[in-house]
Amino acid sequence: MKRAFCAVKRHFENKYPYYVCTIITLCLLAMGIFVFPNAIGRLIESCKDFGYSVGYVFCEIFNIKPEIQPTMNNLPDYSYMNAQTWFFGLFGKSSPSKTPSTFIPMEWVQFKAKWVQYWKAFANERYFLLYVFFLLQVLYYAFLGVALFVPLWFGIRKLFKKYYFREQRQKQSKRLDCATALTDGQAQETPDTGEPVEMPITDSIPLRVWRWLYFKVILRVFLWVVSLVEWIKERPTLWQFWLLLALLYFNVLTIVMEFIAYYLYFLCSMDVYNLYRQIYKLFLDLYAVFSVLSFVTCFVLAYLGVKRFITYMHYEQIEREIRKMEDFLSKE
Repeated sequence: MKRAFCAVKRHFENKYPYYVCTIITLCLLAMGIFVFPNAIGRLIESCKDFGYSVGYVFCEIFNIKPEIQPTMNNLPDYSYMNAQTWFFGLFGKSSPSKTPSTFIPMEWVQFKAKWVQYWKAFANERYFLLYVFFLLQVLYYAFLGVALFVPLWFGIRKLFKKYYFREQRQKQSKRLDCATALTDGQAQETPDTGEPVEMPITDSIPLRVWRWLYFKVILRVFLWVVSLVEWIKERPTLWQFWLLLALLYFNVLTIVMEFIAYYLYFLCSMDVYNLYRQIYKLFLDLYAVFSVLSFVTCFVLAYLGVKRFITYMHYEQIEREIRKMEDFLSKE
């Protein structure tokens, strides 16, 4: 039993990148169903809009009576190729998915009305007083937080001095007792062993706790992450597939196709009236990014930190190799 357990443990220690990357891939595919169910449908719609735009431009260039009507000015149909609806349909259940939304109105006329209404509200005396009242509330809570934080800070500081520096004073008193054994710069000998008295040097409790936490937990986890990132970088097919899923989920490919479709259509029609409709559709497609913006920011920052650490380790390794080479040449 123990031998089997050790074999399984060695297997997972050697093959853990495969299992971790498999879990990450399955999670990304699951996000395409439960978090970004409209990504595939929007990409197919954008490709269809691009195809209709190409056909429309072809008819305009060769003076052919246009039988093809461009579709890029139509609003997205989020029930089309909805992955979540398809998934729940397999189990005979209805989909609880919601459609994306944006803060700007759908039509240009509504936008102009809201814009005029905004500036009227901005110059309104009642709203200005409400804004001042809001600022006073913010200042009140800020003052309340400072009033609670300052006594807490002094209390923690007092406890820290009472217990931590007491330990330091005790250690210092022991060192002084040992130092009294040294007279005229000569070490006194103990009566038992005859060896000189040495001043004990010990680490503080917070230092020992931090050292244990850093070497046992933080450093091991960080090196594990670094090794996993290096393993993934050596397999470009894997991370390129993940990148393709990210571009699909964040509608990057859809936005590019919609832009090209409207650009081709605009060259022949000069349709400025529907430009606002394209901006509205752009904000709808960006809803996927805005919904997970905090997570994406944390992931990017973590990736940049790990990458910088890897670069630093590489420089350290190069410097060590250079020192070894210099030592070898100096011996020669």
